[in-house]
Amino acid sequence: MKELPSIDAIIVRSLGFITSLEQFVKRYALIKLFELKGTLIVNPIDSMIICRDKFLSLSILAMKGIPVPETLITEVVPLAMAQSKKFGTFVLKPVVGSLGLGSLKLNDTDILFNIAKLYTMLNQPLYIQRYVRKPGRDIRVLVIGDEIVGAIYRVAPSSDAWKTNIAQGARPEPAKLDSELEELSFKVVEALKLYYAGIDIVEDLEDEKHRYKVIEVNASPLWSGLKRALGVNPAKELIEYVFKLVKQ
Repeated sequence: MKELPSIDAIIVRSLGFITSLEQFVKRYALIKLFELKGTLIVNPIDSMIICRDKFLSLSILAMKGIPVPETLITEVVPLAMAQSKKFGTFVLKPVVGSLGLGSLKLNDTDILFNIAKLYTMLNQPLYIQRYVRKPGRDIRVLVIGDEIVGAIYRVAPSSDAWKTNIAQGARPEPAKLDSELEELSFKVVEALKLYYAGIDIVEDLEDEKHRYKVIEVNASPLWSGLKRALGVNPAKELIEYVFKLVKQ
């Protein structure tokens, strides 16, 4: 077997387009072997895989005492129906996905039932979250190492829109973080063992005790919104941080 070349660091932005388990296993194994050889992998491959799974990553955060929305994942349709009734308004999401694609805001269990039949045919789990009523925006925080590079509000494109992804037409605006949000952001990175992350946070208008909730953590975040709103260069910041780690 040919020996792997010696490389100081690898920044993994994506595992690429994957259509089979075999592809995933092969790509994961290659990066893991470099990691075991002593190469600095940014972000660590295991942490990246955890963050790709929305349910697993939020479950770990909840175990660490970090507020997240009430969430259910199941393949049992009656259980999904019963829980969605308790939620009232809820969001049905892909377990693995990005850019807000495929997420549906629902308050009708009959619609959920019809969707669930299709999910069952495709061997897909039902991933359901209680809808968090927010002020027409969410917050994206970009953490690199022990610094917050920037934070933006992602403002919904219209008053009746609920998705606040930049890819869905949201408008980025500079956000000023209070100490609670800063502390929350660093706790998330520490809990998931990440070198850097894009953290999506909502302001819950109906929960005075936990007014901030983490809805998603991106281990290879896009940052066009931050660049546009703040004029920062996250790619440069990340590369400089990796050089710093290598020199330590």
